[in-house]
Amino acid sequence: MRHQEAETVNNQHLLKVKSKNRTSGWKELVSRKEDFLNIIKVLNRYYDAHPPKNYPTESHKFRENLLKSDVNSFRIFLKQFGEFEFMVSGQINSRSGKQFDSWIHVDGISHERKTMQEKGIMNHPVFEIVCLTDLFMGSSSEIKEKPPEIGFL
Repeated sequence: MRHQEAETVNNQHLLKVKSKNRTSGWKELVSRKEDFLNIIKVLNRYYDAHPPKNYPTESHKFRENLLKSDVNSFRIFLKQFGEFEFMVSGQINSRSGKQFDSWIHVDGISHERKTMQEKGIMNHPVFEIVCLTDLFMGSSSEIKEKPPEIGFL
């Protein structure tokens, strides 16, 4: 292999590694909060059907409260730390005070889209489902400081 070809191959490999090890700053979800709530509904349905040992967890209770909240009464903060992995921090504002929780979300929809694209399948229903990556990329704005009360994150 000639030097130029080897360099091109190495650069392509580095681009793949960088995209897989993607990290970002924090962003706040500023629109499409209803779509975010739909993602939370699916997540909660999964945990209702497959309850973990300590069910319902405090995070599950928080997400249930989030679903009962008006879209103007909560804030969602997102930070991508892998190709499909996100840290999510939420804040619900109510008359009784503020409620906070944080969790890690693995975007299985985005992962499945990538798998379908690699197989050359571009008309699969997975492309019609809104995922957290869509919201992070198109409905969130960067923030300068860490979100409030982000717990372990």
